[in-house]
Amino acid sequence: MKKSTALIRRHMKRILNHQLVVFTSICVAVILLLLGCNSSSDGYKQITVNNELGHYSFEYPSHYKRNFVDNFDFKVPYATLVLEGPVKSEEAEVFDPNTGEIKTVVGKRGTSVIYIGVSNYKVYFGESYSATDKIEGVLEDMAKWANFKLLERSPLTVSGVEGEMIVYLVDKLMPIPVEDGKNLLYVRAVYFDYQNLTWEIEAKCNQDIQEQVKADFDHIIQTFKILE
Repeated sequence: MKKSTALIRRHMKRILNHQLVVFTSICVAVILLLLGCNSSSDGYKQITVNNELGHYSFEYPSHYKRNFVDNFDFKVPYATLVLEGPVKSEEAEVFDPNTGEIKTVVGKRGTSVIYIGVSNYKVYFGESYSATDKIEGVLEDMAKWANFKLLERSPLTVSGVEGEMIVYLVDKLMPIPVEDGKNLLYVRAVYFDYQNLTWEIEAKCNQDIQEQVKADFDHIIQTFKILE
């Protein structure tokens, strides 16, 4: 009887030890999973996108909110990931058609937004359409604004693919006055061709936070990977 009891105790001890090992392994796995979901401790998250037009991944600032907009049946099929920056209250001067006066209103608006888009322009414009055509169209449209200023146009490589970047300032639809004049919209964008599609990564923000958004944009470019 004593021998049988001792055997049972040893058996129970082995079971408890085994359960402890399993429990410890699960805890370690959960911790590693949580660290992976958090991407890193430097304030960035990683995302992978895979749809009818593109398969890619990159890191983006964790304080941005994600939205996805697509229309594969549109005349120019597209799929766009929208990253929206923090929202804050701002003053804007608006024309009141009822009184004919300029009124100052306060409203909430996003301070920055970053778009990652893949579009099939060739379906609508033909096989000869390229990212360069997209850039020329953008610059032509922006040049119509009174305070448009092209700051930079240069080659840029994204995930091993050659593209072109443009950086410019342009009027907002409702300019917000600041001490040194209008607070213009700062735009930093890169366009490139890959697999017969036009890819674009574009950041827009209030001019007063352009340095931070430039850093956010550059981090996305540096971590951007086209996946097969």
